Amino acid sequence: QAAVERALVKQAADAPPEANLRATIKGFPYPGRIFNLPGFIAGIFLSLVLPLAFITDTVVTIKAVVVDKELRIREGMAMMGLYDSAYWLAHFITQFGVMTVTFIIVSLVSLYPLEHSDFWIHFIFFEVWAVAFILHCFFLSTFFTKGRIAALAGSMFYLFQLAPA
Repeated sequence: QAAVERALVKQAADAPPEANLRATIKGFPYPGRIFNLPGFIAGIFLSLVLPLAFITDTVVTIKAVVVDKELRIREGMAMMGLYDSAYWLAHFITQFGVMTVTFIIVSLVSLYPLEHSDFWIHFIFFEVWAVAFILHCFFLSTFFTKGRIAALAGSMFYLFQLAPA
């Protein structure tokens, strides 16, 4: 680029151009790119199956909270002195622990199709998503009084959220 610019400037200044210009062109990317077909297929599989894999977590989380409400377990524990924060924290820790084990496995499996990504970036992303997911399930549980209806409606609502806008 610099040699071409120098030649153009000299020509514009009516000076004789230098005769030994050497310009080379290399293909991009350099060196050649290798296409990983199994990794590509695994990446598509993960992007389709991974969101659908958490329908069961939606059902379990919403149903656990609504069944406690249905059987009035929370009120009984409140009469015995349990704080609301301890009740919700117990549900949160239970679901978060289960999802953490799942996300460790998913992050390890996703290292193959996403070979240029870091394990910890995936894991932290999934953990932050788990917090949002669990709190969303807690939010949805407030609208229901029956466990079976809550599980069905919560899973359907989760599926509708996955649909593109």
